[in-house]
Amino acid sequence: MMTIVFGVPLSYLGLQLLIGMQNGAFYALLSLGLAVIFGMLNFINFAHGAQYMLGAFATWIALKFFGVPYWWSLLLVPLVIGGIGIIIERTLLRWLYELDHLYGLLLTFGLILIIEGIMTQLFGSSGLSYEKPNLLSGAQRIPLGALTGNDRDFMMMPIYRLWIIAISIVLCAATWYVIERTRLGSYLRAATENPALVRSFGINVSVLVMLTYGFAILSVLPMFVYPVFLMKAMCFALFASAFNLLLGFTGLLSFGHAAFFGFSSYISAHALREWGVSPEFAIFISTLGSAALGLVSGFIAIRRQGIYFAMITLAMSQMVYFAAVQMPFTGGEDGIQGVQRGNLFGFIDLSNNINAYFFVLAIFVFGLYAIWRTINSPFGQILKAIRENEPRAVSLGYRVDHFKLMAFTISAALAGMAGGTKALVVQVASLTDITWQMSGEVVLMTLLGGMGTVFGPAIGAVVVITLQNYLNAFGSMVSIVIGIIFVVCVLLFRRGIVGELQAYFAARKNTSKGA
Repeated sequence: MMTIVFGVPLSYLGLQLLIGMQNGAFYALLSLGLAVIFGMLNFINFAHGAQYMLGAFATWIALKFFGVPYWWSLLLVPLVIGGIGIIIERTLLRWLYELDHLYGLLLTFGLILIIEGIMTQLFGSSGLSYEKPNLLSGAQRIPLGALTGNDRDFMMMPIYRLWIIAISIVLCAATWYVIERTRLGSYLRAATENPALVRSFGINVSVLVMLTYGFAILSVLPMFVYPVFLMKAMCFALFASAFNLLLGFTGLLSFGHAAFFGFSSYISAHALREWGVSPEFAIFISTLGSAALGLVSGFIAIRRQGIYFAMITLAMSQMVYFAAVQMPFTGGEDGIQGVQRGNLFGFIDLSNNINAYFFVLAIFVFGLYAIWRTINSPFGQILKAIRENEPRAVSLGYRVDHFKLMAFTISAALAGMAGGTKALVVQVASLTDITWQMSGEVVLMTLLGGMGTVFGPAIGAVVVITLQNYLNAFGSMVSIVIGIIFVVCVLLFRRGIVGELQAYFAARKNTSKGA
């Protein structure tokens, strides 16, 4: 006979307790978000529950209209809702921080009415069903004999309820750790409490917000744009950013950077197709291969400067090109075709474009972070000094050739990472990626986006790849248009897109100060 507690079977009592813990977990996460906003911004967000509702509807929309499964929605939807939150904060809430709390309360109450009205018009008020993923279906039988002394006592615990409780505890702990124990949390707390002081330490608060919003946009783009195109654009964006580390921040114009991009593409494709290695390992060894090639090439090339340096890198790139034509494993003019993407870490199927997209996005973000970290390190400052005045850097005791060689090797390694990833994305390694024309294109991407800026080359790469994609049907028109853009950039647009924007806003800021 089942044990009775307060007139209720123990299993029923345990189930009700579990349901209460599940609801408490929801409220804990809601309270956590509200507490973070109020604690860091001193602002009462009355629309927090409406954002909770938006997250639920976004998850349903992602599954029904875009086929995004629950597990990916756990990553995507918070970024989407976070992006919406940034838009609301930048356009509406920021103007009320210095006013009484009542105004923020009233504004967010108005937002509740708007959001609720929109959702009711679109989806009605009866609710929508969402199927649980297979991994969270079913229930776990939990014996209670150890508690009651009756071996027949047990309770059935739905797995998805246990999952909600567990993930809530993890998220609460992770949020506390990030805010209280990490440098990022220190920046966020400082940025909200005293933005002017934070800026005085060289931390750009606007850039911090922009990066958060930009990452949110990148996370949802594959729902609206063909993922393979986006992955290809990110590969070239990383390639251009790696090249910019050498040209924009060290002052070395390499006309043979396609050697590293194409060489690693062949290594990655061959490793995936012939050796059957995992995709992450293929990219790793292709990056190492490019770093080694960059070390050897750089050791020879950095002994010269200016046009001589550019010609030496071009000559060595052509040597790599002709080696790729002759070597049997490269497939000659046919290249290596039919490359299988394989399974990331042995269980994530990269033949699914969405899975592959987020893998490439992770590589892209890692590569950009590595470049940013290099630029803003003491090593990066020395590179800038070499670019601005090499004789003075020598007079200060710096071994200039060693710093140039290190910069060349890092740039080659990151270019190789981009090339190895591209072979995985398009499932082909060909001579196109190793020709001198590719070396010219990466120069164009860098000039167009903004040489010497962090994100300019990535933007320039996206523009060029987009033009190539949409003008591809016109044949030789692609080369003509890109050639014209190249000439215009050299003559009239030397600062590039990002450089011109920075100059415009700087001039506007100086004008406003003068007024």
